[in-house]
Amino acid sequence: SAPTGKKTQDSAISSQASQKLAESSKLEDQINLQHLVELMRVFHEADENGSDGLDIEEFRAAFGQILGKGKNDQQMAILFMKIDTNCDGTVDWDEFCTYMLLEYQEKDVMAGEKLPPFPYPLRVLHSSHRETISRITFLPNLNRRSHDCTGKSHDSDGQDWREVDGRILSVCKDGTLCFWKSNLTLQRVVTLECSRPKLAWVTDMVVLANVNRLLLSFTENCLSLYDLSSSATFERQVTVVGFPHCIISMDYWFDPKDFDHAVLVLGDTGGGVCAMEFLSATTSLFGVQTSSKQVSNLRVPFVQLLHHNSEATRIAYMPRVHRDWVCGVQYWPSLPRCTG
Repeated sequence: SAPTGKKTQDSAISSQASQKLAESSKLEDQINLQHLVELMRVFHEADENGSDGLDIEEFRAAFGQILGKGKNDQQMAILFMKIDTNCDGTVDWDEFCTYMLLEYQEKDVMAGEKLPPFPYPLRVLHSSHRETISRITFLPNLNRRSHDCTGKSHDSDGQDWREVDGRILSVCKDGTLCFWKSNLTLQRVVTLECSRPKLAWVTDMVVLANVNRLLLSFTENCLSLYDLSSSATFERQVTVVGFPHCIISMDYWFDPKDFDHAVLVLGDTGGGVCAMEFLSATTSLFGVQTSSKQVSNLRVPFVQLLHHNSEATRIAYMPRVHRDWVCGVQYWPSLPRCTG
């Protein structure tokens, strides 16, 4: 008899726990499809009797009959007030359905938010950066096997160039440049030369993938062009100096069907925007024959470029386009125009 008494006691405890759980959960969470069908009938009967809906007493009676006796009157009163949005003292079928629909939608949203934000577990990446990161960008490996001397790029099937994997580049303001593999493994660290260490900071960086070059802007109101195919020191090929304000944002585009055609857009701290169009990018940039291996650390004044447009380079500078710093610029080849 002892085991039987213990089973009865366990059953009673389980029943009490289930009852407490049901009482603690919201009343609307206990409504199933069968309850909705019966509640719809009650609301329709009220309409046929000429009433505009159920008042709070009728609401309590209907829910007590359908959901079972012993439901918490306070919970019913709270549910009634939630549904009675127009506060006319009655609840009709449309108000009830609207409320239940919103409840289910909220549950769906909350269920979706519980999904992990990333498909893979997060991991900590250790880098050599000790200063603020100025830019993170992507350097694609372009298939240039059939790239001819005219700058046109076609593969053996007659298709235009295509990206084949690539590397991620990150640079911080002190000139430390990190190369990462596509799986975010640190591959290489290079310290770029600054003309005046500790005084010149890197403000932005763009990749000139069509010519395998890297362009950085500095707080000295200058731009520096680096050859990515050169030695590990990454000596500067060209430095454009004398900009009226500090360049803090850049965007670069090149024609996928003609590597010679490219556009560089710059934004500065004076609210100005500068657009440079290169028509022979594979051989000449900023008025310099960059295809020559003898070119090293040449200085080109910006005023010279601005007032002596050539067949290979066209430049337009629009001062004070904005009243404050131009924090971002972008070139739209389909328009074609640039925005800042």
